[in-house]
Amino acid sequence: MLDVRRLVLLRDLAAHGTVTAVAELHRVTPSAVSQQLRLLEEETRTRLLERTGRSIHLTAAGRRLAEDTERVLDALDQARSHLHSEPAEPAGPLHLACFPSALVPLAAPLGRALQDTHPGLRLHITEAEPELAARLLLQRRVDLALTYRYTNLADPTPSGVESLVLGVDP
Repeated sequence: MLDVRRLVLLRDLAAHGTVTAVAELHRVTPSAVSQQLRLLEEETRTRLLERTGRSIHLTAAGRRLAEDTERVLDALDQARSHLHSEPAEPAGPLHLACFPSALVPLAAPLGRALQDTHPGLRLHITEAEPELAARLLLQRRVDLALTYRYTNLADPTPSGVESLVLGVDP
């Protein structure tokens, strides 16, 4: 993959004409610019520069790459603005651990609701009793765990697992 910073140096060389001008623009030494341009030639495996004495000129390939650099930078700016302009829609897999008796009454409606509100999410359900579900959550093998506990028994939830308790009347 081509280094964008080196492409910018090539583009600026095409615009300003000298390594010294590019170095001043980027507040680096001329030798640093020359070194980066040599590395860009190695990356591309193409002769981009023609050196004659103390002068340096872009080859036809160098000019084309400098022109293409503008499109690359525009695409990167557009991608950056897309990231910040729209709220991110949840997408990708969502792994849920759920105890068997909650699959139909809880997990299935949850899956339908997620599909309706966030079509980019794909729900993957792992059948697991509460203690195993909590361990899977701690191991980051699932993103969410539906569990239960009886209030008159000790809480088997390991430390580090946050829980949202919804009261259900028997």
